[in-house]
Amino acid sequence: MHNSSYLLKPIDVAVFKNNLAELVLSIMKISSQSNISMITVKDKNNTLMLPLKEIIFIEKVGRDTVVHTIKEEYIINKTLTELENKLNRNLLRVHQSFIVSICKIARIQEIGNRSYKIEFSGTKKTAYMSRYKFEKLKEIITF
Repeated sequence: MHNSSYLLKPIDVAVFKNNLAELVLSIMKISSQSNISMITVKDKNNTLMLPLKEIIFIEKVGRDTVVHTIKEEYIINKTLTELENKLNRNLLRVHQSFIVSICKIARIQEIGNRSYKIEFSGTKKTAYMSRYKFEKLKEIITF
């Protein structure tokens, strides 16, 4: 259905059903693109399906993209930009090298030079955040 689609009276039921079907398909397409619930991770000869809710943060380390969970770290063959465009709103890009799970943040500590260190619940792993992204995070989360 295009933005210019509209119905004229008397309503033609076939046109109405067609427009409604197009609208449903476009909504399904948009929601499936922006709200994936898991990512695939290659581990030796296996492909694992990793639920997004298990991710603490994703980090760029050299040429590798590393997904951190409480138990494991996985190297995936996607860039942070590719992931950022597909992940849900609970995973936020907070630095050039980090995407973090907002709901797993336990503490944010200012470390000088207008940078912040993020600590997470249930782990000693940390990530870093730029001052610009801190401002964006404050818009999302009430401080």
